[in-house]
Amino acid sequence: YLFSHITSEKKSLKENLLKNPGFESDKTDTSSPVLWKITDTTSGEYSKFTVNSEMVRNGEYSLHWYSADSFENSSALTEITAECDGNYKFSSYFAGEKSTCKIRIYVNNVLKDENTCKPVAYNSWDKLSVMAYAKKGRR
Repeated sequence: YLFSHITSEKKSLKENLLKNPGFESDKTDTSSPVLWKITDTTSGEYSKFTVNSEMVRNGEYSLHWYSADSFENSSALTEITAECDGNYKFSSYFAGEKSTCKIRIYVNNVLKDENTCKPVAYNSWDKLSVMAYAKKGRR
């Protein structure tokens, strides 16, 4: 799972506003990636929720969920501050099997948009996007 980018609709802010979007800052396998909060609810013999280099879309790392048992509500959270009033788009890529992935965007802890996909194969990446309006200085 790769968290691609957050951009503003403003022409001057088309660059990625996410910090460490591909988990490259860590330069190692980790369950505590820089600038991300990981909540792991996986369980079972082969469970893990970690950044590693096993299957990546681009770069050297991506976030992986593994579990022999069902699990819900594992999450990876990061935060940005709106640099100006406007719409902000968050995009992410997912790959895998037998799972449902959901992305959400919040402004000041209020859910503004969400999107869901069911990946069909490993190394077949699906892109999801969500958008929300935020005023300058809001998180």
